[in-house]
Amino acid sequence: MGRKMVTGDTGLRFALLGRLRAWRGDRELELGSPQQQAFLVVLLRQERAASVADVVEALWGGNPPPRAVAALRTYASRLRKLLEPERAAGESPRVLVSVPDGYALHVPREAVDLARFEDHVTSAGRARAAGQVAEARARLRLALEPWQDDLLPGVPGAAMDAHRARLADQRLTALEGRLELEGA
Repeated sequence: MGRKMVTGDTGLRFALLGRLRAWRGDRELELGSPQQQAFLVVLLRQERAASVADVVEALWGGNPPPRAVAALRTYASRLRKLLEPERAAGESPRVLVSVPDGYALHVPREAVDLARFEDHVTSAGRARAAGQVAEARARLRLALEPWQDDLLPGVPGAAMDAHRARLADQRLTALEGRLELEGA
């Protein structure tokens, strides 16, 4: 929803296939309140900007607090400080940016474990279609490696349960594919 494809390494990495985690280089980042974490998950899930309305709906559903937009601005400000601590006052953000009516997160696709999972699954499908069973198995093993049993524990939000269900379905499909290939 808010992750834009960029080139170059920001030094940031994100994990969504278990507990939400982020690193800047080798240092794990403290991601703040559960609602702030939910805001980050919304931005990391897809590769387009997230409108304010989309984020409010994802976090609070049809019952947002009276100051929901102000809360989003606060979350964005705190995350910007966390993700770009070297950014000088007054300098435009490069990672978490404001776009017309929303926000976008500019990190390389490979910085997000969910994107790597999807890429490995896609590669496995191509390998399988080409008759490369061993390569397909290896790709599915790589895809499933970072998964943890509990997806995004403690991250609230109206849309998080549906997101968790989609992730669980994707994992199950990959597991079934791997088991099928291991029997081949």
